[in-house]
Amino acid sequence: IKNQRTPDYLFTADELIEKAINTFQNDELLVDVAKFVIGQGEASMNRIIKNFNIGFNRAQSIVSSLESAGIVGENVGSKARDVLVDETEAEAIIAKLRGI
Repeated sequence: IKNQRTPDYLFTADELIEKAINTFQNDELLVDVAKFVIGQGEASMNRIIKNFNIGFNRAQSIVSSLESAGIVGENVGSKARDVLVDETEAEAIIAKLRGI
């Protein structure tokens, strides 16, 4: 099948990063929350709220930023979101979004 034609992707990595930059919310806890959810293996809103002693709206904003950056997956009802990258990849993505 690979020899039949080249893949036709719906998006490129650059397009994803550009989209993330446009919707990225820079929060001082963002890196800490990213490391926490990577360590947990999932992004649970309740765990983030309890561990960082923050409100739901702030936690939701951080998780939305992590989703737009491609670090966590999309919302699946009441389940915790899946983590899509490891810690090294997450740090590189956040550094690029912050312009470091």
